[in-house]
Amino acid sequence: MDIIVIHPRGRRVYVGVVAALNVVVLAVCIGFMVQCGSIDLVSASGVVPCVLLLVKFVRSGVVVSEDGLIVRRLIVDRQIDWSQVRSFERRRVAGMRQVKLVLKEGRSIVLPTPGDRFLMRDKDFEEKLDLLMDHQRTAAQSDM
Repeated sequence: MDIIVIHPRGRRVYVGVVAALNVVVLAVCIGFMVQCGSIDLVSASGVVPCVLLLVKFVRSGVVVSEDGLIVRRLIVDRQIDWSQVRSFERRRVAGMRQVKLVLKEGRSIVLPTPGDRFLMRDKDFEEKLDLLMDHQRTAAQSDM
């Protein structure tokens, strides 16, 4: 099986826009610091949300392989073997797509998914999700 990575198509454009936003916010913060004559922690902290947004977008996603899933979040990667997966559920919450992974132990995990908006859209998302669900069914049948 090929490795499937689920993330938005417009990543490069989005990363460029957020990086430009970071530069603007950083310039404004530096301008305030120069005007005040000192480095102010409050002014410098204005960059933190922009950086976190950029890192979250670049890092988050789901990588599917023969062995299982790797769910990538802002800081932590989580490896989930196919033997732990009970099912997947497609949902729409507040107009946004969600994929909920239900583990055999009863816990559930909401997977990071691309949005429905312009830059966040992944045109192949439904096909990737169908492949993911088919692979999970195949793995479940081979365990029996």
